[in-house]
Amino acid sequence: MNRIIITSALFLILVNLKAQSSRQIINFEFEGIQLNGVLNLPKDQKPKGIVMLVHGSGKTNAVAQEWYIDISETFVKAGYGIYMWDKMGCGKSEGAFNYNQSIENSAQEVITAINTLKEKQIPGSDIIGLYGVSRAGWVNPIVINTYNDIAFWVSVSGVDDKENFGYLLEQNLRIDGLPKDSVNLIVGEWKAALKIHHSGGSYESAQNATPNLRKNDFILRFNNGSTITEEEYYNYQK
Repeated sequence: MNRIIITSALFLILVNLKAQSSRQIINFEFEGIQLNGVLNLPKDQKPKGIVMLVHGSGKTNAVAQEWYIDISETFVKAGYGIYMWDKMGCGKSEGAFNYNQSIENSAQEVITAINTLKEKQIPGSDIIGLYGVSRAGWVNPIVINTYNDIAFWVSVSGVDDKENFGYLLEQNLRIDGLPKDSVNLIVGEWKAALKIHHSGGSYESAQNATPNLRKNDFILRFNNGSTITEEEYYNYQK
């Protein structure tokens, strides 16, 4: 019974999406290999932008099986187009699947897909956003830092706080208008304190390494004006 209900719900979502979106196959070439992609655009309106759906690890069969149909529906309802494709050797994409494809190479794959949409003058491709699951939490920041024209990023089940706080800190310092040398100084202090903390260093050493970080406006906002006490430092260090 539950299986029938779930199947019926997915069918209704699919019908609803097809009623309000146009679907077209758009392939692109990456490193001499044709990758099979699908684009969903809102009907009867110019898209606000295009969202690139970047997969997590593992093989895909996203185009034929219409993966992430609920995500596509959400973006289309919000007025955005969404584009995704199958990895090499998956679905109708050519080549051989490589589980060990580097995140840097995956980022270049995403950028190639973006450039393809722009070259084809797909409506909405002047504003590009990223949606990424799991492994894409490492891929998408590289895309953002390399491409320099990404409007937004939605990260789902991405890297943990130890991995992404450095990114969060750096971006918010930039948003606050700090010059590059100040951003580098403060992020450098955060990294130094992290190494001291995780390698068994003393509270005093961590404090001495972070004079600018501890006085920074963003950090004070983030921590609601509080600072870690010596007792909290050693309890967490254990």
